[in-house]
Amino acid sequence: MACPTSGSAGTRGVSATRRLLMVGLGWTFVLLGLAGLVLPVLQGILFLAIGFAILARHSPWAATRVEAVRQRFPAVDAAMKHATSRTARLFRGDLQPPRA
Repeated sequence: MACPTSGSAGTRGVSATRRLLMVGLGWTFVLLGLAGLVLPVLQGILFLAIGFAILARHSPWAATRVEAVRQRFPAVDAAMKHATSRTARLFRGDLQPPRA
């Protein structure tokens, strides 16, 4: 099944252990996001966005929700496309990480 956000098969060729770790990481961010909605210390929306972006690669229902947000809010779609391309370049080694 192709991922609506990237157009590629997100789970094809991924080991079960890695998939489990990524789903766990996604849910961790979602839980942090939910806590951040009520706690003034955490950025709830940011953690929810990261969590759903991770889950969208491994879960069809999360991919559906992310796609709905992208269609409804074009600015979010543009930001997600920019972040996705920047992250891909960073992991390929084309882009140097920012210095502290």
